[in-house]
Amino acid sequence: MPTSTMQAISCRTRKHRTLFSLVTGGIAVLALSFGAFFSPPAVAEEIRDSPRTEETSARTIDSGEDADALSNAELAGRRRMLYHRHVDAAHVAWDAEKNNFKIQVVDGATPKEADSVLVRLGPDATTDGREVSRIKLPSSNKLSFLGAPGSILWNAPAKFYQGWLPVWAGMGAGHDIPDHIDSEVIKLELMKVDGPGAATIWNGDMSEGGKAVLSSKDPSLFYILSEGGHGHFNWTFDKPGRYTFHFRASAKTIDGQTITSDPYQVIWLVGSDEELGLAPGTTSGNPIQIPAEDFDTGETDTRLGDDENTDVPVVSEEDNIAAADPPMEGRYTCAVPGHYDLAAKIGGDRSVSAAVRDDRAKEYGAYELLIPVPDSAMRTLELNSYTRALSPLGAHGSKIWVLPEVQASHLPWLGFSTESVDYSDINPQKGVRLYLDSFYGPGRMLTYDDDGINPIETVLDSRQVEYSYKFFEPTHRHTSMAFNKPGLYDLGFQYTAFFKPVEGKHDQDYAFNDVYYAVGNEEIDKFCPGWLEQYDVASPAAEANPKPTDKESEAKPKPTDKESDTSDKGKAAANVPVAPPTLTENLPAEERHEEICEPVHITRPATDEEWRALQAGKNVARATLTFNVGDVASGNASNGHFDLGPVVEGGKLALKVKDDRGQVPRWVSPSSLSFALGASARMPAPPALSSIATQGTPIWLISSVQKPGVPWLGMNSQHPGLRGATTGPVTFTLEAVRGPGKVLMFESGSLGGGIGRSLFTRSGSSFTLPANTHAHYNWVFSQPGTYTMTISARVTPTVGSPLAASSGNVTLTGKRPMVDDVIGRTPSGKDCVLPADVKARFAKHNGVQLAHTGTQVQILVGFALLALSGGGYLVWATRRRSRSGLA
Repeated sequence: MPTSTMQAISCRTRKHRTLFSLVTGGIAVLALSFGAFFSPPAVAEEIRDSPRTEETSARTIDSGEDADALSNAELAGRRRMLYHRHVDAAHVAWDAEKNNFKIQVVDGATPKEADSVLVRLGPDATTDGREVSRIKLPSSNKLSFLGAPGSILWNAPAKFYQGWLPVWAGMGAGHDIPDHIDSEVIKLELMKVDGPGAATIWNGDMSEGGKAVLSSKDPSLFYILSEGGHGHFNWTFDKPGRYTFHFRASAKTIDGQTITSDPYQVIWLVGSDEELGLAPGTTSGNPIQIPAEDFDTGETDTRLGDDENTDVPVVSEEDNIAAADPPMEGRYTCAVPGHYDLAAKIGGDRSVSAAVRDDRAKEYGAYELLIPVPDSAMRTLELNSYTRALSPLGAHGSKIWVLPEVQASHLPWLGFSTESVDYSDINPQKGVRLYLDSFYGPGRMLTYDDDGINPIETVLDSRQVEYSYKFFEPTHRHTSMAFNKPGLYDLGFQYTAFFKPVEGKHDQDYAFNDVYYAVGNEEIDKFCPGWLEQYDVASPAAEANPKPTDKESEAKPKPTDKESDTSDKGKAAANVPVAPPTLTENLPAEERHEEICEPVHITRPATDEEWRALQAGKNVARATLTFNVGDVASGNASNGHFDLGPVVEGGKLALKVKDDRGQVPRWVSPSSLSFALGASARMPAPPALSSIATQGTPIWLISSVQKPGVPWLGMNSQHPGLRGATTGPVTFTLEAVRGPGKVLMFESGSLGGGIGRSLFTRSGSSFTLPANTHAHYNWVFSQPGTYTMTISARVTPTVGSPLAASSGNVTLTGKRPMVDDVIGRTPSGKDCVLPADVKARFAKHNGVQLAHTGTQVQILVGFALLALSGGGYLVWATRRRSRSGLA
């Protein structure tokens, strides 16, 4: 491969983003690689052959300051010195005034004029004292283009060190290139370097060697950039002193003309303060205990500047990914199970920031949060037509670790949010974008959408940095995240905001935040000791997504007296499969050695749950949602994020909708909204939904994954008023549904497994949502038209804390009341389980008013027979009307 066509990994190009990028936590990005990027041949050749004239070589653009006439100390007094930070020391931008390119320097994330700054490379070391400001060339001669083996050279490393030591320098191009320019092929040239020695910009490492990208030794080299592209390299200098780089940029217009900029100067100050004539203490740095002179020239460590004695995790050639540096002790927090968001914010000056925020509004900067992914999150990868997007993680049957799209109570749950962004200033065509801008770790990582109906779609891929997610409105979303190997990972996320063009203001800005992931119990014990014991994470679970608890499967409350203790044997036996029908089915029960289960009316003390329900109007809030369905459906909620959930405001319990469409979320009455599911929500019914629609016929879907043009309705138990006033999960019940077709709400199956668990199937169906949880499910409507769904939310008040609900106070006071109940007993006195309909009909016929708490405390539905010892079967007394009095 010709050296002149080499390029380091480019992060954020518009069309051609290559592999692996590296990142900082606070500011910019990129990488170090031998991968090359080739321009389209015809265009690249034309630019490569553009003449270099003496006239353009002689002209230099600056502010009128004669830098050559100033001493280093004078220059340092006039300009901002950049070190211990991210710097793009050659940033190609568009000068609208000159209608041509210009070369700037990015300070952190802010482009600045090149004549206003100095890039500073001074003595520096890691916290353990190992020098990172100079290198010793290896004896292997693999870096001979830099000098002889054993040479000591000043070097600003391409590798990122926490704190951006000594300076983390790259090159890149802005997003402001006009449309008449072919912005995929921007040629950056180093015309010359003025200084005491040679200067080389190169990529590679001590083990494998490297190649020069730009060098004062070879003026024929150039570097190809794409709009938004960005790369980090090693910047190496033979001697200490002042170095002035003369850069220029060129590109073709769409009609074939070449646009070439004037040369721009970028000045580096290299060496100690004393060597540069600066006042002592002008430049800070960590003390050096192991200088470059002491490095082993035969080292094989691929991390530039580290010798073979350092404790470096082994990375296989198969993955070829740099290992994550361990987090700094005392500087990070291990995330507890619960909800977190990586949130983008934009200041009044169009500056972008990114921070992880938990539900108590605590924020975490770059490298401050570590997310444990325990072995209980391990899943078996099953590849099929729905999960084929996960094939990069491994072969069928491989083990992967999954943080699911739906919140799991025992896992941290990281989402992404632009809810705080004021979109009135955002370019509506470009929006705000999320990238995975750097990745360190032992394996591969994917984030993906999995709605259980459509094939899984990859959102971000650690090997494909061109992937991004676009936010065109204030949005809050979650994706599934999967890792294919245990170990420590460092994921560098980047938000880029594109603004509406305004004269005098920049039209894009970006910010970064690095988050650690400790995957596997062994890694968690290493970095978060005690976490597994504290949060009771056991062996790997069998299913990928958390399953809401259906009311029929909830445990019965503990009986309060001997007479009501019917639960233990019935509960154990109710899970025994029903025996298949036999030829003796029509014989009398006595001849089939069966005992009859008969309903019996008893009176017993109320359970705590029943007591609260009796005193508090059942602690239930209700609301009716309206859905207009069809290709021409209309409504005032046709797009954006919403959540249905209980709220406690002013001591009152209500069921409201959280409307996230504005910059400030609002809890509003459901009656004020009409959800419109138009053509964007229509899709052909897949086989998995054959219960409500024939395969291929149209259905309308609110997916668990946010879709443009479709309202994204979730369920929520996170209202601040619930804290302290309630305890435990919220039970949602579909009390009534009206409409022209069928309705189904379900959660997505594991790893593209279709329907996971049906939640709302008909009136009376219910499920529970854990406390402080926000989850999205799938809502399906089989026919066009208007639907109304009346939904209730039941909460459990905190005992001893009064809560004025719809019918009064829920504090348990006074003597525990007695309630009526109907239980099953055999003629021999054994407890048995009655079907729900048998119990209800008996109660109605005999005038028994049952205590109601919204859960079937005494009823287990779905099994007609209860196995008994001795090989017999227990049957209900529904056939013997003279005994039971049933109609």
